[in-house]
Amino acid sequence: VMLGTPLLVLRHNLPGGLCDVPMVPAVRDRLPGADYPDFPLPQEELPMFCYPDGCRLERCAYGSAPEPHLYGFVVKNEGGENIYVSCLSFLEPLSSAKTQLLDEMSRRRRHTSLPHRLFCETEEEQQQSARQEEAALTPFGSPATFESKTICVVSRHSFWTAYSRVLANLHAASASASDLPIERLVSHLVLSVPLPVAGGPPVTIPLDATGGSARLRLPPLQDLPLCDLSYAPLLSRLGVETAVLCVLGLLAHERKVVLISACPRAVHRCC
Repeated sequence: VMLGTPLLVLRHNLPGGLCDVPMVPAVRDRLPGADYPDFPLPQEELPMFCYPDGCRLERCAYGSAPEPHLYGFVVKNEGGENIYVSCLSFLEPLSSAKTQLLDEMSRRRRHTSLPHRLFCETEEEQQQSARQEEAALTPFGSPATFESKTICVVSRHSFWTAYSRVLANLHAASASASDLPIERLVSHLVLSVPLPVAGGPPVTIPLDATGGSARLRLPPLQDLPLCDLSYAPLLSRLGVETAVLCVLGLLAHERKVVLISACPRAVHRCC
């Protein structure tokens, strides 16, 4: 017995490659190597918040690779204290060892996956032509596989502007021909730069790679808390009437405000 009109359901599986598989992010290195007694590093939460949209490989040409971007977020530790994390995320070409590992994974799946079979066929043709141009530099138009990496500054204080400039300087120094190792710049920031006194003179950090400097300043104890963010992104995205009358009005009455956006960087700049 058949009831109703029969339906034929077709399901089209989208071809998926290794760049579609989400990777599991983890902390690769840190300074200092051990936690401070009163300030533990959020080791488990840090990778998850650094990649809220997931961590995936990127396949594109050298010339069209996305630029590094700055963002930040706030987490709370076990004692309810705010921990401010400033981040710079960038793409880096895969090493030859990791590329060979991915190629081996594609060769294993070439008989069951169409994208991997097409990749293996084109890879064999490219390898034959690459043997003839082995000594040549990689052109900017040739495709490559990139992995996403993020460097972070974890602090008790919301020095968003200063830490963003410091991270941009570290990234620029890593790509420059300077004789000063990047580890020296990181150790100087963590171990040598003092914390400014509340209401006292600012602490200036020279930035040789990008030029200029970053300034750390704390307001006096009887003043309002530090707010090292511009109101321009909030006003441009929400409008003056909504931002001033609604958002700032609710904050003045000590009400909670939740901002939702598809872009994590926009939320950080507005909050």
